Amino acid sequence: FVFMSATALKFLRTWLTVGTRRTDAGEENVDDVKMEVRLGAKTTSMVKAQIAKQEEEDSRQLKFTPMDLSFIDLKYTVDVEETNEQSGKKEKYTRTLLAGINGYARAGELTALMGSSGAGKTTLMDVLAGRKTEGKISGKILVDGHPQEFPSFNRLMGYCQQEDIHLGTDTVREAIEFSTRLRLPTSVSAETRQAFVDQILDDLELTPIANRLIGDKNIEGLSPGQLKLVTIGVELAANPTFLFLDEPTSGLDSRAALIVCRVIRKIARRGRSVICTIHQPSAELFYMFDR
Repeated sequence: FVFMSATALKFLRTWLTVGTRRTDAGEENVDDVKMEVRLGAKTTSMVKAQIAKQEEEDSRQLKFTPMDLSFIDLKYTVDVEETNEQSGKKEKYTRTLLAGINGYARAGELTALMGSSGAGKTTLMDVLAGRKTEGKISGKILVDGHPQEFPSFNRLMGYCQQEDIHLGTDTVREAIEFSTRLRLPTSVSAETRQAFVDQILDDLELTPIANRLIGDKNIEGLSPGQLKLVTIGVELAANPTFLFLDEPTSGLDSRAALIVCRVIRKIARRGRSVICTIHQPSAELFYMFDR
């Protein structure tokens, strides 16, 4: 019986249920058939309109080369100096923060680094992004099978910190435009850069508030969820191949966290390798990740 159960669980798959439905599946199918019959010839025109819209969006995207990131037997150690309580002398020793970590992130997929608080999620992501300036890193980090090299890798990646740090007197559009002027090559024309900014605003669902002030303690501005989207937009302005995000849903309510994850998933589907740490996700957010 155990053998038969294990065989059945290995080869049989069931659909995952996320949340509840307002209608039964049968009712939805009937409604879909009725809608198809009612629309008739209009369906073809709607499909053509969607294709044309997608082609227009693709034309506004700056080209980049999708790449995979992999890491093999990754280790990270730091030297720690502490005072011995008995002798009163300072002693140095080595502390291991990462030991034998293996993994990969494929282009076009959304990858989550999960673990309890203090498990080393942010440390691992900082090592992969090359943001650690102290300690010793050993192991292999490969970009499309080639060893990771700096500073060339810095031009391929964007990093969204957990804190949303912006100039409160800027509007949403001004913040993203300023980032494109600093981080895109000079070969990109002003018209192409402006179209790219418009596409970023559309992808992040920020177009309705593009001219709103970001705000700070003294200026009324955006909500925490909107601030997180602006942070992502500022990094997307560099047209990165790899995008790292440090706990993008922390501190957000369920609706804002769902919008942020939906936007991140859309970014990954454009062909970028997206890696983010996530802490205590809901079931709906959890199933948005590919790995």
